[in-house]
Amino acid sequence: MFEKRRVGPRQEIWTKGLVVTLFVFSGAVFTLRGPFRALSNNGLNDLISPYVQSTAWVHGADPYSPQSLLTFWPKGVARPAAEEFQDGSILIKHGIATAYPMTCFALLAPFTVLPWPVLKLLSVAVTTGLFFGAVWSLVALAGLDGWHKLLFVSATMGFAPFHTGIATCNPAIAAAELRVIAVWACEVERKIVSALLMAISTAVKPQIGLCFLFYYIVRHCVVWRDLVGRNKVRRDWRVWGIALGVIVTTAV
Repeated sequence: MFEKRRVGPRQEIWTKGLVVTLFVFSGAVFTLRGPFRALSNNGLNDLISPYVQSTAWVHGADPYSPQSLLTFWPKGVARPAAEEFQDGSILIKHGIATAYPMTCFALLAPFTVLPWPVLKLLSVAVTTGLFFGAVWSLVALAGLDGWHKLLFVSATMGFAPFHTGIATCNPAIAAAELRVIAVWACEVERKIVSALLMAISTAVKPQIGLCFLFYYIVRHCVVWRDLVGRNKVRRDWRVWGIALGVIVTTAV
């Protein structure tokens, strides 16, 4: 049998120093490529279309019509040429109006009373906070501690797709982060919280949310029935019913 090699104090200090250095570097990269780029960009981003579409929806206009977007486009915000709204070429050139579902507009509707700069700042803050909430959830699920935890957080902060998602204020990033937190909530038996988070995530981005929701429904029906009995499965069905009910109610 091989003896476990002991790490000397000097080597341990070097290891911790490298991990801390990596953490600081990754944090700086994350801040500059994510929140800083989002706040310093005065042009179009991925949130402005759902924001304007939600405003149109609140006023009873067609949220998928380029003409509606031209009517409700907030003042002082970068806007494509009016001709692009009129001939519909804005969809080809800028991907506006977006194909987000009505459920997304219903969730954004209360925030349409906020000026665009305030909503943008709030979006960056919430998305960044949810990112670290999702990372913490993964750390808790994996049972990491010590420098392993710090190393994992450093690695996730260097994940470029999240930089771009936060920088462009993409609602899909928040939906993915909510989904990860919902997985943690489910594992620690906070089922109602998990179901509500899944419902919100699905309402924002069905392509992301429904995959996880259906997975957990199948998992509870097939796996948990054998482990904890049919009564437990019946109780869990009520929780997933909450998730589906919130989605349907929001859509209506």
